[in-house]
Amino acid sequence: MPAPTLVKTWQHNVNQFSKTEPSYGDNYRDILLFIKDALLGFSGTSWSVVGSCDKTNYNLTGSDFWTGRTALTWATGTTAKSWIVLKNTGLGANWQLLLYLTGASSPYYWQLLAYVSPSAGFTGGTPAARPTATDEVQLRDAGSGAGWYAGYTTALFSPVVHVMRSTDGKCTRVAICYNGTSYGCWMFEEMVNVPAALTTPWLAVINSYSDDNGYWRYLDYNDTAQFKGRYGTTNYTAFLTSDFYGSAAVGQNLSLLPQELTNEWPFSPMGVVSETTGVRGRIGTLVDIWWGSSYLQEGVTYPNDDSRQFVQFGNIILPWNGSVPRIR
Repeated sequence: MPAPTLVKTWQHNVNQFSKTEPSYGDNYRDILLFIKDALLGFSGTSWSVVGSCDKTNYNLTGSDFWTGRTALTWATGTTAKSWIVLKNTGLGANWQLLLYLTGASSPYYWQLLAYVSPSAGFTGGTPAARPTATDEVQLRDAGSGAGWYAGYTTALFSPVVHVMRSTDGKCTRVAICYNGTSYGCWMFEEMVNVPAALTTPWLAVINSYSDDNGYWRYLDYNDTAQFKGRYGTTNYTAFLTSDFYGSAAVGQNLSLLPQELTNEWPFSPMGVVSETTGVRGRIGTLVDIWWGSSYLQEGVTYPNDDSRQFVQFGNIILPWNGSVPRIR
């Protein structure tokens, strides 16, 4: 299809953090620090720090103790560990995200717990226990294999991190790539075309390649309900739908060739469907994001010139800033 017209204006902090650290634990620390700093660093940003813990110092009164590698400590049980709470006013007046560095087995670096509080806000919290919220929605667990990046590696690696945010703060995307594959997938999204009753129309996911095989593919989001949201007191899961016929999506069934009349590759809009009781049915649409061909390589850009207005991570197409994307 012809290149679509964007609904939003986008900011990019991309092609960053391509380096190998002294230890693989430092790789994970630096990725999280970069993502946090990138979210806070956009001009007119909607992201801010509610509070944090560096294993020793902690509060929920605006302090960012995540100032360097040594501030990020993973541990289990009641052993002191690190956490941070971020707020994104683009998705709600008090929409908050908690990242908690805890894991079920050693080493811990590729595990974390992640929660959203869409309005109540997180309270409490010490080095031994995370803050909690009465309306929290769990995005990640810390079970064996529940990686937020790639999981199951003790090798040094050299990732590339891409952080993108709409200027109104309603859409934030993070792609963490390594060795030619887009693994880490963080998305915090506004939904449009929603039922009037759905007064908090947001979706979120933090996923990666691990035992849940979740990153940027049809398999992960069209075939599996991995996005999370909340309606009233109901936490729900959601699928991202695609144009579909026969047994698969257009980008899968007709993946090998572009459209023959126009020589254009597919950009299939994403709808949102839930099967959770109380929310079941089509509940909205995502903006400035599309399903593409499952045949094309990671990092392909559109249109076929040097403008590079769009880029494909896995099977998902996003707005881009014209630079040459690095997937490594």
